[in-house]
Amino acid sequence: MATEPLDVASSDRGGKGSSRRWIGTKTLRRGVIALAALACGAICLAVWCLVRYAALSVEVGLARERVQVIAYATDRALRGTPAEAAAHLEYVLGYYPPGQGRSAGAELDAIVETHRRVCTRQIIEHLKRTTGENLGDEPRAWIERFKAR
Repeated sequence: MATEPLDVASSDRGGKGSSRRWIGTKTLRRGVIALAALACGAICLAVWCLVRYAALSVEVGLARERVQVIAYATDRALRGTPAEAAAHLEYVLGYYPPGQGRSAGAELDAIVETHRRVCTRQIIEHLKRTTGENLGDEPRAWIERFKAR
């Protein structure tokens, strides 16, 4: 590595010609080290963002699966007998209860729980229409009354 300073020409705004300044090897080395540290920091940030994105993608996929399973069970309940509807209602209530898993308390968990409540209401309304009974809005009463033994 050369120990001679680097000659850099810069134009003068005053128009009086050019002036010369010298960048020493030590200063150049410090600049390269600073740029390398900045590049390493940018790479670390990119890796961190990639890992967070991958984790979020997994959580979204799990939430999507839970919503689909609950929707499928609700669909089956709305097409079945009261005993089948009660069994599917119990399944909807027990399928991955809230607070379970990595995303406990997260927004995705709230979305799944909102979907679960809507589906529970749909099944209970279906049971009210098909049976002519009104056991209220509490799912356990419907499950106990119509669950196949």
